[in-house]
Amino acid sequence: HRGKMEFMDGFAFIADSTAKAIYNSDTNSLANWSADSYIAKQIVQDEVQGLARLNRQLLCFGSETVEIFFNAGNDVASPLGRVAYRFDRVGLDSQLVAGYTHYYATIGKRIYFIGREASGISLAVWMYDGERFEQVSSSAIDKILTENSGSNFSVNKVMFSGKEAVAFALDATTAATQRSLLYF
Repeated sequence: HRGKMEFMDGFAFIADSTAKAIYNSDTNSLANWSADSYIAKQIVQDEVQGLARLNRQLLCFGSETVEIFFNAGNDVASPLGRVAYRFDRVGLDSQLVAGYTHYYATIGKRIYFIGREASGISLAVWMYDGERFEQVSSSAIDKILTENSGSNFSVNKVMFSGKEAVAFALDATTAATQRSLLYF
């Protein structure tokens, strides 16, 4: 699988990079997974990078795109339905590795992540508020992120002087020097 396992309405969801699909568990079970319980990422068949959940939406990030899903209450296969009009050409950095789960942080009603536009080269900090994606970083920050591309950034919510912030760790946790960018 790729990315983080997400949970919604009694289902566990996991992204599979080889089948380009989102698999779901049986209701209220982590042990039972039916073979036909999945939905394919269909709008663009780029490499799946991981899932993110914001409120009642499940985002499936590819390396160049993101598709939005919701619990449609389907009785067969996956309970998910696609929100086709919320598709966007923003993806996660394609350097993610299996088991990597700190690629986004939720603050309030927004998620923050490092990604790039489908046709772009530069990485940037992006925000999604349930309706739209917006690049929120400056060109100077984009340059720092792009120079560190492939380092499997760790994105976490942190508290600093009583305020919530998003921390983007630029170095592996085993590195002697730790560098991070903080967004308030």
